[in-house]
Formats: sequence, C-alpha cells, structure tokens
Amino acid sequence: MPSNKKPPKPPPPSNQKEEIVWMSCRARAGCEGKQQKIVWKNRKPGGGFNFRYRCTTCNGVWHLPT
Repeated sequence: MPSNKKPPKPPPPSNQKEEIVWMSCRARAGCEGKQQKIVWKNRKPGGGFNFRYRCTTCNGVWHLPT
C-alpha cells in the first residue's frame, strides 16, 4: 500500500548574508575573541534595535540592546 506522506520540505535559503562585526567578546570571561556574528536583530517599538551576537571564537551568545 503506497504511503501518502510527503518528505519534509527543507527550509528556504536565507537571503540574509552573515554579518561579522569587530567587537570584544562579552559571552565568556576569559575569551579573547574579537569577531562576532550577528545572529538576529529586532526593531524595538520605541525606536532602536536589539541585537544578539555569537562569538566566532568561543561560540558564546549574548544580547545587546541599543
């Protein structure tokens, strides 16, 4: 008997290119990493943005509101 289930569709490719910024790591105390990848940015209702960064050295994540 044939199965009616379809294989899951892969997620669409992200059209957002990876953005690397030069900033000291704030995720871990002993990390000396200087390159951070922006994981996401979100607009705040009153103005400004919230950013989440990931360190390319220690892979730690932190949040920075601006």
